[in-house]
Amino acid sequence: MQNRIDITATLEQLTAAHAAVVSLSTALPFLVALDVDERIKMLKMGDRAEGFVRTALQAARQHPDTLPVLLDVDALERDLVLREALAPFELLFATMLQKVQDTRRIAGSDLYAGCLDIYQSLQRYGGTEGVDGALAQLSKRFKRSKVGELEQDGALPENPGSLASL
Repeated sequence: MQNRIDITATLEQLTAAHAAVVSLSTALPFLVALDVDERIKMLKMGDRAEGFVRTALQAARQHPDTLPVLLDVDALERDLVLREALAPFELLFATMLQKVQDTRRIAGSDLYAGCLDIYQSLQRYGGTEGVDGALAQLSKRFKRSKVGELEQDGALPENPGSLASL
C-alpha cells in the first residue's frame, strides 16, 4: 500500500487556518472575482507589457495636453500601484494553493490506492458471508459499458505494488 502522507490535521489547526483565510478576505475587501467570460474577454497585461505601461504613463505625465480630457492618468497610476502591491500576495497565495492541492491530491491517491488494495483482497479472499454484497457494490466502479471502455473514470491497476507480494 502506498502511503506518501500520513497526517492528522487537528480541529484547532483547521479552525485557525480557516480564521486566517477569513481574516485575509476581510483585510482585502476590494478583491474582485471575475466570471469566466469576463476573464476571457478582458485585456491581459503580461510581463512584456510592463515596459509599455510605464513608458505610456511617463509620457502622459510629460505631455498631459495631448490626452483626452476623460482619461484619468491618476487612476491609471493607482492601478499600477495596486497591481504591484498585489504581486507578492499572488505569489504567496498561488504557492499555498498549490501546496493545498498537492497535499489533497496525495491524500486522495493514498486513499484510492489503499481502497483498491481492499477491493482486490476482498476479491481474492472474500469467501465469507456479507462480502458478496460489498463486492457487488464496489465492482460497479469498474463496470464496462463497451468493450475496453470504463463506464466511470479510472481503472483498476493490473498489478498494484502493495499486493504484488501476496
